[in-house]
Amino acid sequence: MYTVTGTDANGCVNLDSISVIVNALPTVSGNASQAVICAGDSTQLTGSGAATYLWDNGIVNGGWAMPAITTVYTVIGTDINGCMDTNNVTITVNVNPVVTATASVYSLCIGDPVTLNGAGANTYVWTNGVTNNVAFNPSITQTYLVTGTDNQGCVDTASVQVIVFNLPNVVANASTLGVCEGDPLTLYGTGAVSYTWDNGVTNNISFVPTSALLYTVSGTNANNCVNTDNIFIDFYPAVPFSLGPDTTVCPQVPINLGPNSAFSSYSWSTGSTAPSITVNFDGIYMLTVTDLNGCEYSDDQIITLGEDCFVTLYVPNAFTPDGDEFNRYFRTTGSYIKFFQIQIYDRWGELMFESNDIDTHWDGTYGGKICPQGVYTYTIRYAHDLNTDEKLTMTGHLNLLR
Repeated sequence: MYTVTGTDANGCVNLDSISVIVNALPTVSGNASQAVICAGDSTQLTGSGAATYLWDNGIVNGGWAMPAITTVYTVIGTDINGCMDTNNVTITVNVNPVVTATASVYSLCIGDPVTLNGAGANTYVWTNGVTNNVAFNPSITQTYLVTGTDNQGCVDTASVQVIVFNLPNVVANASTLGVCEGDPLTLYGTGAVSYTWDNGVTNNISFVPTSALLYTVSGTNANNCVNTDNIFIDFYPAVPFSLGPDTTVCPQVPINLGPNSAFSSYSWSTGSTAPSITVNFDGIYMLTVTDLNGCEYSDDQIITLGEDCFVTLYVPNAFTPDGDEFNRYFRTTGSYIKFFQIQIYDRWGELMFESNDIDTHWDGTYGGKICPQGVYTYTIRYAHDLNTDEKLTMTGHLNLLR
């Protein structure tokens, strides 16, 4: 308590007293939800130990601060008596790591592997289930995000895009799915830009296979992606086929031409489609046949006329019907004669002998009487197998000798 004594001009004295109460200062504390943060993070600042608080740097008590660098924040706390205290809190700001994302390849074909790698931090977490520095096989084009954390717990992110190309739709094609022995085959691929075949085959270049085989083609598109396809080619061994050796024929005795095996279809050079044909004239006869597999075979047979095939007609010019056994008949002979008629006349034109049978003979008599020695005339009309429409005439003289 304080007492004051006052004296006025008259010397009069009086006194008064006053009590002064001294309040203790508040103990103010500055608090942060996180005293150490990473760049870009925020921390909540709150004061305690007073009634009201005033922060510097424009912070409201209980508000959030996001310093770019390590910063000291001061708080003034006032209690209910108006007494004030101050306190500081230091917020340490750690620099974030600089994370980079790389890929072993940035474009690939579907089914190929890629490895993603983060750098600039201590640990890495990738989106889409990717493990850092572990290969995997993406199926679609995608952007992958990696979060890297350093030893201060600060993070940074980076991303990398991996482009995935589809495989070409390669199709193996063939000029035929079944090839006959000796025939050419062409294999070709579609759906890509370039093609490589196994078994020494060149795309779209014909070759002659020797057995049934499965052929595989690899096709590469413009993105260098490769796909494969295969095709099985059946092989049909040649069927034995022959018309036989060349031969001869007589017009009067036709022969049959045909193959030594049965086939599905036949095509003769004569226009016939029968399995066999009958011929009686010379020529080159060609046959093309097709078997059940569609394989074609051809052969020809050269037919010539035999030397003994031609028509002959022999008429003697004399005979001696004198009773001995030598040359006592006038007899005509011939081959391939189908019509025959002979008439024999004496010098006065009287008919001495007539017959329609080439195998008959004249014994030099007429009416049972012996004809005199002399020159007689004969007329022969005949037709042969080479000419079915025309009758030919032969005339001549014969000597009857005794």
